[in-house]
Amino acid sequence: MFAADTWAVTARYSMDGGVTWNNSSVSALPASIGDVSAAFDSFGNLFLAELTSSSTACVVALSTNGGATFRVLYTTAANVDQPTVVTGPSSTPGQGSVWITYTPFSGANAGVAAAQGAAVTGLGLVGSFGAAALTSVQGDFGDIAIGPNGQMMIAYQDENSGEGPDNIRISVDADGLGAGLLGASSIASSTQVGGFAALPAQPSRTVDSEPGLAWDRTGGAHNGRVYLMYTDRPSTSSADTDIYVRYSDNNGSTWSSRVRVNDDPAGNGKSQFLPKIALDQTTGYIAVSFYDCRNSPANNTAELWAAVSVDGGQTFLPNVKVSAGVSSALVTAIANTGFDFGDYTGLAFHGGAFYPVWADNSNSTHDNPAGANGNFDIYTARVTVVGQQVTITAQPQSQTVNQTSNVTFTVAASGAAPISYQWLFNSNNIAGATNVSLTMTNVQLTNAGSYSVLVTNPSSSVLSSNAVLTVLGAPSITVQPQSQAAVPGLTASFSAAAFGATPLKYQWLFNSNNIAGATNSSFSLSPVQLTNAGTYSVRVTNQFGAALSSNAVLTLLPAVTITAQPQNVAALAGQPFAFSVSAFGAPPLSYQWFFNNAAIAGATNTSFGLASAQYANAGSYSVLVTNLYGSALSSNALLGIVSTVAWGDNSLGQTNQLVSLSNVVAVAAGQWHNLALRNDGSIVAWGNNISGQCNIPSNLNNALAIAAGGYHSLAIDSSGNLLTWGNNDYGQTNVPSALALEPALSAIGISAGSFHSLALRRDGVVIAWGDNSFRQCNVPAGLSNVVAVAAGGNHSLALRSDGTVVCWGDNTGADGSFAGESTPPPGLDNAVAIAAGDYHSLAVRADGTMVAWGDDSQGQCDVPPGLSNVVAVAGGGAHTLALLTNGTLLAWGANWSSQCDVPPVANVISFGAGEEHSIAVLAGSVPLLKLSAPAHQGTRFTAVAQSQYQKKYAFEYKPIANTNNWTALSTNVGNSGLILFSDPGAIPSQRYYRLRQW
Repeated sequence: MFAADTWAVTARYSMDGGVTWNNSSVSALPASIGDVSAAFDSFGNLFLAELTSSSTACVVALSTNGGATFRVLYTTAANVDQPTVVTGPSSTPGQGSVWITYTPFSGANAGVAAAQGAAVTGLGLVGSFGAAALTSVQGDFGDIAIGPNGQMMIAYQDENSGEGPDNIRISVDADGLGAGLLGASSIASSTQVGGFAALPAQPSRTVDSEPGLAWDRTGGAHNGRVYLMYTDRPSTSSADTDIYVRYSDNNGSTWSSRVRVNDDPAGNGKSQFLPKIALDQTTGYIAVSFYDCRNSPANNTAELWAAVSVDGGQTFLPNVKVSAGVSSALVTAIANTGFDFGDYTGLAFHGGAFYPVWADNSNSTHDNPAGANGNFDIYTARVTVVGQQVTITAQPQSQTVNQTSNVTFTVAASGAAPISYQWLFNSNNIAGATNVSLTMTNVQLTNAGSYSVLVTNPSSSVLSSNAVLTVLGAPSITVQPQSQAAVPGLTASFSAAAFGATPLKYQWLFNSNNIAGATNSSFSLSPVQLTNAGTYSVRVTNQFGAALSSNAVLTLLPAVTITAQPQNVAALAGQPFAFSVSAFGAPPLSYQWFFNNAAIAGATNTSFGLASAQYANAGSYSVLVTNLYGSALSSNALLGIVSTVAWGDNSLGQTNQLVSLSNVVAVAAGQWHNLALRNDGSIVAWGNNISGQCNIPSNLNNALAIAAGGYHSLAIDSSGNLLTWGNNDYGQTNVPSALALEPALSAIGISAGSFHSLALRRDGVVIAWGDNSFRQCNVPAGLSNVVAVAAGGNHSLALRSDGTVVCWGDNTGADGSFAGESTPPPGLDNAVAIAAGDYHSLAVRADGTMVAWGDDSQGQCDVPPGLSNVVAVAGGGAHTLALLTNGTLLAWGANWSSQCDVPPVANVISFGAGEEHSIAVLAGSVPLLKLSAPAHQGTRFTAVAQSQYQKKYAFEYKPIANTNNWTALSTNVGNSGLILFSDPGAIPSQRYYRLRQW
């Protein structure tokens, strides 16, 4: 890079793109008065033109070291003005040329534009300058450009036009350094800016139209286009000057319409002046730089702006401000010189970046000792043009061809010229493949692979997507025929897929023998016969070879196959039920349903059911499906007539209705699981089983009572044993030694809290174990004569035989504040039943009323006004259930999961409340009347029996076996749990006992 102001004897050069600058030696050149112009050529020569101070001649100097030193090449006649030097090709291949243009102002040629050129053959190898070629019309302020074939054009205007108007003229030498002469002058454009037009920003020096030329020699889309730049305004008195560009594609014979370069608002009165044009011979882009007053309120201070066209001068991208500060010529230090901004700027453009050079006294770099608005400095900047990078507009496409075929890949790209191409195969360059398309003939299997192309222009490069070439040769089987099983009478089909050169031919084989006519990619048998069982394969052939598939085996299935078995059904008595089946086989299919292995008359459809299930309908159902080729019998599906109903939260299956829930006599609800006691003493458990609380112990037989806690379960068997299972984090399933198998100490009542357990012994003593963090296991001292226990979340209740209720443990609610669930309300007496929820407690009085206390945040303690005829209660997480004498249930409290939405049920004999669900057993199954766990306690005989609500039980004896005279000992009301029956005078006499229920 090189910049100079030889008026100030200043010249500098840079070898690193303008990062650092060095002083040039111009000592070999005569003293100068300015009008400096410089140009590099393709050989590396730097030419400098300037006016000498002694004779005002134009001296042309040469540097072969980038501007470090110069030597004089040529000096014109004296008294010339406005010199410009340019370089370019010549009409001789491999040879370059250097040209100067200037205007003599004395002598016979005064006032006309002149041009002289010399041949350049290498670095430092410059021939003699030829005689001056003169225009036929007066001209000055000229510019010169060299075309792609060495032709030369000069542009100029009349210096005597003052403020204007004026014409921009051009003259062309069609063969440049050849023998031809400079052509006649022609008008390229008119302008309202004359040779000396004064502007507020340059009032002393004035401006001219400053015509400039640039010629496209890229070899690209606009090769040979020459651009003319100039300044114009609406009238000769206007300061609203603008910069315009026209172009010609026929050596200046005709010109396009003008395009405004500066993009400030048209007609805003602002000045743009002293433009310079340059063309990037690597991209074809053109750049224009100019002083601009658009940001000056008084239109008298200037910044340097620039604009770029990437489409051959048809449009310009948005202007950019290049200078960092604002410069002014209206200062005393320079106004007296009369030069202002001068009348020369510089501009070079190469490789997508342009470099303007301009006079600037803004001191934006803060290194001028005179500060801002003093003498002018010389500034330059590197401006990189972005956009118009190469873009692939059509990717090469994958292709599949037969071996020996021809194939062509193509790509389409847009962007600045020139655009080059390099094709790649499997990411490696293909030698010589540098065209927009790639053609291969007689392709072979080795040519198969990925093809792409790297597209490059001076600004960028982009790699296309991969186009896959698939070359089809000898066949290969890509999808093998699959073995299958078929039903006689239906259809079986085999298919295969092959890859290879077309046409492909197929031949199917059965047990290795050709099948006549089976020549497609698929083969079907319809209807399938027993003789069709065997192996099937296919041979695929083409002109290059053959391939044999693997064997597919056809196996014959039973004539009928059941694809969806009938499923177990659980239904309440009176509810509808239905079974269904799905079967596969050759039509027609017929159906016959069976109940307990006996055919059901008229049950010959794919489904069977009844509108109202009865206990007699309980049992196993199956269906026989038949066609002409055979039959299939389904598995058995059970119908269970259940008496258990559950509602509310079912997130863990705790309200599912199971077939096994038949003959249920009692239920217990844990937090998220349930236990059901069946008539035969077996237990069914379902719901949350995270801690094994639903894993019934294998040694548990003949259960009499059950209880469900947070994550554990309890049961008493017919021998009086207490069994526990599930979570034991707090020892809640560790049965205490106080419940030993001694009959007098065995449990007759159990209850489970969140993490603790309660048991009532036969002697009326309460035993508690497990979590005691709230003292829920600290049984009050001296507590005796207890007839029932209830475990809440973290508290415990006991009902004494005198009807009083004793509570201990947690006394807070769900929010941690005092709730009083372990503090019985004053006056609570005559209680006959108790229950506990997570944070509340319940009691039923002998008169059928009930009392609730503790946490009432969800209304769980809001006993409905006037409620009576209550026989039993249950407490859940935050809801309450009450059973009335008529067998109906009421519910209130939290209803987040519909746990209080009691279904329309009646004759409830047992019920329970979980965390957010409820469960009830309806009348229908009666416990086996059996006195269990007999024991002697001193002179007392005791036994227990399972009971139901709404039932009464009479305990009677007789002294000898062969008499019908029974004596009543006691009458008890059922409580859905164990009742302790006692004969205080049994020993030492022999007695026989019985239990009656009604």
